[in-house]
Amino acid sequence: METTTSPTSLSAPPRPAPDTASPAPSSQQEEVPARFSAQVGGHGGVLSSADGSLLIKPAAPTEKAFYDALASSLPGQTDTDDNPELSAFEPLRKWVPTFYGTLRLEGRVVPVDGSMNSNAGNLMGDGTSGSGQESLVLANAAHPFTRPNVLDIKLGTVLYDESATEEKKKRMEKQARETTSAETGMRLTGFQVWNAATNIYDVTPKAYGKSIRPAELPQGMAKFFSVSISSGSGSVPAQTSAGVRPDLLIPVVKGVLDLVSELRADVAATMMRMAGGSVLILWEGDEGALEAALDASVEARLRRLASGEEEEVENGVEDEDEDEDSEASGGDGRPGPPYIVRLIDFAHTRAVESDQGPDEGVLKGLDTAIGLLRGRLAELE
Repeated sequence: METTTSPTSLSAPPRPAPDTASPAPSSQQEEVPARFSAQVGGHGGVLSSADGSLLIKPAAPTEKAFYDALASSLPGQTDTDDNPELSAFEPLRKWVPTFYGTLRLEGRVVPVDGSMNSNAGNLMGDGTSGSGQESLVLANAAHPFTRPNVLDIKLGTVLYDESATEEKKKRMEKQARETTSAETGMRLTGFQVWNAATNIYDVTPKAYGKSIRPAELPQGMAKFFSVSISSGSGSVPAQTSAGVRPDLLIPVVKGVLDLVSELRADVAATMMRMAGGSVLILWEGDEGALEAALDASVEARLRRLASGEEEEVENGVEDEDEDEDSEASGGDGRPGPPYIVRLIDFAHTRAVESDQGPDEGVLKGLDTAIGLLRGRLAELE
């Protein structure tokens, strides 16, 4: 079910937003959300707030129910003992974009806990669209980056949910067979990589991921995690392609590999069926910003080790969530994250009984992604 949102305005935070993939709004655009330009997969219709920190996404009922279930399982909310399904998705919480509430026709954010989050502000609509429409208000994972490189990997061997018509089931089964989904459990939906030489993104569309065979997946991963090519003489050779230096790319691939491996373990602990979901991988495409982010990450890790904190805290997820709430990352002179991994698109996700186990098709896709990341790392080292 696809819905649309009416024009809205955001009560933006006083802090100026960092440069992101979304275009900076002009004075005439500041009162309406902009089209989300960093979207590389999924359905259209996703908007970003004027400052780029929030996404406004058309809400399918099942996806809204997924986020409501996570919100209801928070401490102080509905007693999950009365409804075990509310806690079924708990292992995925840290991988899911922060959910601020829903945007109704009249345009006000309906918060998930009865209080208005300062990041969400008030979204005022013009009230001209049809009745009953809602949109999800989510944190924009691309917001902390200067030049976000973004990859959407569609997960699973089954691309339809149980409520689909027989015609759609046959169509999606055919699509899975004709792409990499059926054999590998994943498909490269689309990606963008910052090219400092041209000062624009090199965008690889959905058609690429649908056209390649399983044997070509490593080539696709190499295009996303690309090494820059430089030419010319002098102390600073001119960059002539997308990507970054190998010494910066290697720790990024290592970090993303660790995160996807951790995500795989959490998905294995979640009793669900997920059709059409994706893992979203983002990393900093600006070399200077990436170098600063990696240095800051190492320094933070050393501080935690010195204070005796658990090593597992350093996974690139919790820190970024805190930054989403405090609006600190990349906006007050501090570096943003070097990379982020997110699980997204839950329009066809449902909990199942524990005896049915996790979604093996999704796990197969994550295993394939892990293998591709290991292969890319071996090529770089």
